Amino acid sequence: MTQFKIRDLTDQVFGRLLVVSHAGTGSSRKALWYCRCECGNTLTVRSGSLVNGNTNSCGCLKVEILAELHKTHGLRYEPEYAVWLNMKDRCNNPNNNAWMYYGGRGIKLCQEWNDSFVAFYNDMGSRPKKHQIDRIDSNKGYYKENCRWVIKIINDQNKRNSKFWFIDGVRYNSLSHAADHFGVGICTIKSWCEGQSSTHKGKVYSYPPKNNCWSECKYER
Repeated sequence: MTQFKIRDLTDQVFGRLLVVSHAGTGSSRKALWYCRCECGNTLTVRSGSLVNGNTNSCGCLKVEILAELHKTHGLRYEPEYAVWLNMKDRCNNPNNNAWMYYGGRGIKLCQEWNDSFVAFYNDMGSRPKKHQIDRIDSNKGYYKENCRWVIKIINDQNKRNSKFWFIDGVRYNSLSHAADHFGVGICTIKSWCEGQSSTHKGKVYSYPPKNNCWSECKYER
């Protein structure tokens, strides 16, 4: 039977949790650890939850944050709180559909934001209407100096897979930018710059881009 080497987490600290000892394996064959929280409570936590930052207290931290929200800001049901939760989930939770583009490639929240919504809110302030959180450098994480509130079109232009679109040698910052300029749909712009294909009676026909039209990725993947 194949033996799996377990990474020893004994005496390591994760947030408010001190790992005391190995506690065997769970039903999913993941290593479990006995932990003691700063508040004095003890609990058993899986390795992945500790290492990925999903569990960093016995639950007392969450209770304190929610109490602080209710007492200080009353923002638990405001859009900024949802933005914060979504940031944490895609950076810390491997089960999030977008994790591979965030936590999976090393994008994290700074420790202050990861531990406290209030710290995030104090740094970013209220979200203007119809704005989104945007990282100025899409290859760096979420922290005050690298984040801003922007409208969706700016956020889309700043994504790692966004492109410049060149039509007759003129550069446009996004599909929407080019489509608005020419008064056509975004699919038309794509066909001009990247060609198109169609299928007829089971055969695929490909057509090259228009002359002097092309697209280029803005950022390295």
